[in-house]
Amino acid sequence: MLDENEISLEQLYKLLHMSKRKAVWLLQNGIIPCRVRNHSTHKYAIRIEDVERYMERTKRERRDEIPTGIFNARPVKSKLTAPELCITVRGEEQERYIDLLGSKLKNLPDRLTINEVAVAVGYTATRINGLVDSGELYAVKLYGAYCIPKVQLIAYLATDDAFSIRGKSEWHRTAIQEFIKMQGDIFPMKECQRKIYYEIGERIRKARQEARISQEELAEYAEISGSYISDIEAGKRNFSVDVLIKISEALQVSTDWILRANTPGTYTVLNNDIDRILDGLTPDELNDIALILTDIKRSIKRAKCIVKKHTEQ
Repeated sequence: MLDENEISLEQLYKLLHMSKRKAVWLLQNGIIPCRVRNHSTHKYAIRIEDVERYMERTKRERRDEIPTGIFNARPVKSKLTAPELCITVRGEEQERYIDLLGSKLKNLPDRLTINEVAVAVGYTATRINGLVDSGELYAVKLYGAYCIPKVQLIAYLATDDAFSIRGKSEWHRTAIQEFIKMQGDIFPMKECQRKIYYEIGERIRKARQEARISQEELAEYAEISGSYISDIEAGKRNFSVDVLIKISEALQVSTDWILRANTPGTYTVLNNDIDRILDGLTPDELNDIALILTDIKRSIKRAKCIVKKHTEQ
């Protein structure tokens, strides 16, 4: 007899929507722990909590645990998504991506059927149904049919699982490509700004290396993608005040040092030095410098306010 907190092999593969052979392989290879019984039927006894722990893993983690080709007669010759489309978005980047998806799907009703979702995003109804059955895509059942809120569809498309889909639909690839291009155009840099951001990026890289923090760890703390941090360190991208503050907190350096390479109270420039630096610049270049200095001033003031707030608490 199975214990009340255990299920059989048959219950397992039906619950996970997979073949019996694949379920047996997972049990025999310890991917899902089980108790082997000396019994002609119900040979495997699997604890429900072990099944729940397996189901909490991401789709990518589950796929990586199984060697390629074991459950296929030959390698699948599907069109794989280009590596640059398997991105990760966090924080503000994720919000911008969700806004983009909302604009692309704005003409759809707030509640969608499986077929409506399939047509909208370019995948088969079978694939969408599989996402619902696996719990990756939220849906409710009304009158015997699934109903998917549009906001839940958009939320799923902004997850790591959605970005890691192999063989993305044409609609899905186009949406990601539009977002990548949009990211580069949000705050286009002028030539005179590039040197400043390059120097800022170099200081961030130096501080990160001294703190023995990887780009991935810094990106996670700042709630942005690893590629974004890489571009910031290379001087290719600018960033918001929130990102600046999180980077300075993670690296334990002041925002003042990141922006101007000195600590508070030690930066002194004489008026004649300023005149010398600005001498010979065109009105457009002076305007660009004024904009940059204004941004820096706002960043410093906001950082000081946040530090003061935390100190008072």
